[in-house]
Amino acid sequence: MIRWTKEEVDLLKNNYQHLNNEELQELFPCRTLVAIYRKARKLGFYKMPEIEFANRSNARKGEKSASWRAGVSKTSKGYITVYMPEHPRADNKGYVLQHIAVFEKETGITIPDNCCIHHLNFDKTDNRIENLCLMLASAHTSFHNQSRTMSSETKKKISEKAKERLKDKTKHPSYKEIDVSLIISDISKGLKVKDICKKYDICKSTYYKKLKEYGYE
Repeated sequence: MIRWTKEEVDLLKNNYQHLNNEELQELFPCRTLVAIYRKARKLGFYKMPEIEFANRSNARKGEKSASWRAGVSKTSKGYITVYMPEHPRADNKGYVLQHIAVFEKETGITIPDNCCIHHLNFDKTDNRIENLCLMLASAHTSFHNQSRTMSSETKKKISEKAKERLKDKTKHPSYKEIDVSLIISDISKGLKVKDICKKYDICKSTYYKKLKEYGYE
């Protein structure tokens, strides 16, 4: 164990009360937080209440959380959430519903406030894009109220019909009619992917899917 120098002790004495854990770690890069805390307690140093509160709040978020599971969690209603603190719909812990994140990423559509995502096969954990459908929130609520009286066989038939209908890509809510030859022409001119996507108002996943469907690799 490396002994504390007089300079380190003086630095700890002058700063411990006012700095949070991250700031202390920067101040003493060669010391662990445990070592810093032990030395402070031994010397009788204590933190201000608001600093202790900030440390506890920060410790509960993201990778520092005791319940951290590689950024994936589940709500009490059975929905999967993912850690995306930058997402506008993230909760106070930085988590957003996975089906929302998947739908917006795959389609390039920002879900309006009056809409929600419906799981076609009624499995809340099946967040594949082909199982997700954009619906008005009111229509979704009405649909589920009606489905409570449906038998499992009826639900299965509804799900199968929805999947059959969406096999026709032109009927998908995220479908966009684009002349792929124009995209290929832009590629030959040296335009970047992000510029082409901006030009045709499409996301990157749509860009690559269109090229693949066209047979352009």
